[in-house]
Amino acid sequence: MDNIVKMKEALNRLSAQELKQLLLLTFHQVEAAANDQLAKEELYPFLKEMYDHLLDIRQNQVRRWQPDTGTKTVHVVFGRSPAGSLKCVIEALGRVDTDKIVSFDLDYFAFGPLHDLHTEEGRKRREEWFRDHINESRKDDGISYEEYHGELVKQLSGIPPEARIVILSCKNAHERTGLLWAVYLLRHHPNPIHIIDADEACGKKYNMPDYWCKYNHTGEITPEKLQEVYMEAEQEDPIPGETRRQLEDKWLKLSGRHETLRLWEDDDLRSVGVDYLDAYLLRTVEELQHRLPEHEFIKAARVIGQAIGMWDDYIGDVFFEYRLRHLIYEGRLEIKGVPRAMRYYGVRLKKRSVQGRMSPGSSTNGP
Repeated sequence: MDNIVKMKEALNRLSAQELKQLLLLTFHQVEAAANDQLAKEELYPFLKEMYDHLLDIRQNQVRRWQPDTGTKTVHVVFGRSPAGSLKCVIEALGRVDTDKIVSFDLDYFAFGPLHDLHTEEGRKRREEWFRDHINESRKDDGISYEEYHGELVKQLSGIPPEARIVILSCKNAHERTGLLWAVYLLRHHPNPIHIIDADEACGKKYNMPDYWCKYNHTGEITPEKLQEVYMEAEQEDPIPGETRRQLEDKWLKLSGRHETLRLWEDDDLRSVGVDYLDAYLLRTVEELQHRLPEHEFIKAARVIGQAIGMWDDYIGDVFFEYRLRHLIYEGRLEIKGVPRAMRYYGVRLKKRSVQGRMSPGSSTNGP
């Protein structure tokens, strides 16, 4: 019973997005086990490791992994889930004393204003936007965005000048934007910087003609596979100084824009208006509505789950729910229930919004 209580405490420390990633990772392992004997044999050890990891509440405290004078390698990741997996790897290799983690884990870089984020005014603007538009708080432990930024800068300033810095990310708007921000914050650090495409490295090593897996986020990669990426990263050369300057300039250009949504398209970041995905959401509602009795409301959680599942990039449910609520306020969707959280209400198209109905085979991919 004590372990059940501890497990609840550990799960409560995770955000809704991290819980979904954990569930998705588990489902992926179960699906693989259904078709592969080796994966079946690895299923219990995987679940047991995850169970033990969650029970160790101290694992959730990123601050004990802060760089110090004995640090030889600092790993930069974007989220608690990849940070947790990376901690497992570091402990398994016996490198707790020499390898540390800096996790940009209280922010969603795919959306929200970035304009002049490197200034106090820009950070205040971003905090106000999240407070005004996003149901799920982006803050943790009651600290302000400015305090969170100060802690990040303090962590980075503790990196010894001779230590290697390894930035792990996948090809999505959240992590690629975070990568640019991290490189900019490290612009005065003399340390060699290594940038590792975690999804690409895993794909090259594990994807086969009869087995192919796409990772939308570093947090979806199992600790076992991440360990292979970790070991191979040690053989990679640091990025040259010219590349660092190009990434810093790219950040300044990105943070000079006023759009509040970023997408990963054609192997690059694209800034778009906040309403860019509204038409896609409306088509998703319409497609789901065709499968239900007339006039029935569709649970918001189902709409958002469908939208996330059919969208290639890693955006996050909180942004989709923000836009769903906006479509309600605009009068383009009807609502039943109270929109305090997606499980409490349902939506349906208003009759005047049902135009040019999609055929049953039409795709909802893309706006």
